[in-house]
Amino acid sequence: PLMVAIASDRSAIVATLLSHGASVRSTDYHGKSALEYAQDTDARLGGDHYVLMVSAKNNPKFAGHRVNQISGTAPVNDERRLRHLYVSLRTAANECHSPRLASILRAEGEIPGDGKINGKPLKSHVSKPECVDALTGYVESLPVFSKALFARLSSALRQCNVDEVHALLRDNPGVDLLSRDWREATLFEDAAFSGCADIVAMLIREHPISGNIDDHVLAEVIERAPHQQLVRIIGALIEAGVDVNATSRTGNTALAASIAAEQPVIAKYLIDAGADVNVRTSGGSYPLIDATKKGYSQLVSHLLRAGAELDATDKLGRNALIAAVAQGKSRLVDSLLRAGANPHQRDNNGISAFILADSSGHRAVHTLISSVASN
Repeated sequence: PLMVAIASDRSAIVATLLSHGASVRSTDYHGKSALEYAQDTDARLGGDHYVLMVSAKNNPKFAGHRVNQISGTAPVNDERRLRHLYVSLRTAANECHSPRLASILRAEGEIPGDGKINGKPLKSHVSKPECVDALTGYVESLPVFSKALFARLSSALRQCNVDEVHALLRDNPGVDLLSRDWREATLFEDAAFSGCADIVAMLIREHPISGNIDDHVLAEVIERAPHQQLVRIIGALIEAGVDVNATSRTGNTALAASIAAEQPVIAKYLIDAGADVNVRTSGGSYPLIDATKKGYSQLVSHLLRAGAELDATDKLGRNALIAAVAQGKSRLVDSLLRAGANPHQRDNNGISAFILADSSGHRAVHTLISSVASN
């Protein structure tokens, strides 16, 4: 029943069966265990939901867990378990502690089908250095080791632990930093989204990932990462070949994202790096309009010098000049008028900057608009 429930993607039934002691070690007539069914189903659906549930059953404390009546899943402290599992597997293999390794693998449902490694019983691998190579090679081939390694490395990346990241990558040189697989973010993205500038720079410098980083990362770093190290991270990403005009999954370019995040310095940096100043934002606006609304006079001037279209309008038909008048920003109004903005251009409601200035009560703005409109 457990295998059928896993293959049918019946999470609540799987949790119920596991909580009542369903065996995860029994095999069907093909020789497949519940864990292998879980791996197949997770590969088909994406994620690692069923593997984690079945692996948790190997914990003797699982029987004491109550099934969550809301979600129908057994509570599992997944990442912490996997982080510790990495250390346990690596230590047992490096020290040739084959009984300990056999116990760990049995608990994870990863014991060899015939109980042998390289033709010898697992517990007979005790003579160094042969045992180190044999046990380490086997452990590193296991899917559960890969997940444990990723959990350990991901945690170190998110915590900006440079020394641990360096050690983990040294001990595991085959790690794919850009693989997404069952994870929402790549390992490289974990570092970037956490604002770990030193690690981002180290990964780009020491590993062959330049030119292969997903372009959406640039905008998403601005949307998601702490702002303290953004300039360094963005500089490293651009140097690594990330497209400065690519959009995030929310549909914004890095330039639009930097203005929305109130980071005008980052926006100026991106413009100097070649960002297109005339790409519409996900909200139906333009960088010039959004920078004007926020009162970034220096950024507005920078956008204008970079060729921002003065008469571009948002989804309400409002241009940057109307936005400046509405905000009562006389300095911005002056800059836009000097650049050639049209005070008579109307929005979707028929309101122009001239009409708005006449009724706004901002005397300086009204004077500026009137002096241009009357010519």
